[in-house]
Amino acid sequence: MRKDLMALGLAATAFACCTAIMATAATPAQTISLRKGNFKEMGGSFKTVNDEIKSGSPNLAVVRPAARDIATRARATVNLFPRGTGTEAGVTTRALPIIWTNANQFVQAQRNLISAADALNAVAVSGNTAALPAAAKALGATCKSCHEQFRESD
Repeated sequence: MRKDLMALGLAATAFACCTAIMATAATPAQTISLRKGNFKEMGGSFKTVNDEIKSGSPNLAVVRPAARDIATRARATVNLFPRGTGTEAGVTTRALPIIWTNANQFVQAQRNLISAADALNAVAVSGNTAALPAAAKALGATCKSCHEQFRESD
């Protein structure tokens, strides 16, 4: 299991490094696919953290790499919303046009995501399992706030 967790961390780091390069050279459809994949993986890592919290005795060997993955992927989001990757790309996406028409507000939402993800990661690194629920709740609220403003509902 330890090798799997290390691989997750290495994969997230490699993903973040490559995302900026790929998103700038990618077609809109490729960028949208990268974006969807990034958020899906981030959601999976967040589920892992929440499942550990719900267990009543979070295993930091599981929480730490998941929290690190969330923080890494949160940073990658800044490169995954270039102009032309909305519905006009002809690819299914739930990204709303306000992302590009009110870019300053969206950039602030991305900063909030990065801040909340970093806070969760810092708590995980510190080993303070008692603080994990509050950090996870804050991250969840940040995600929800962004979804409500910038993502088409399900």
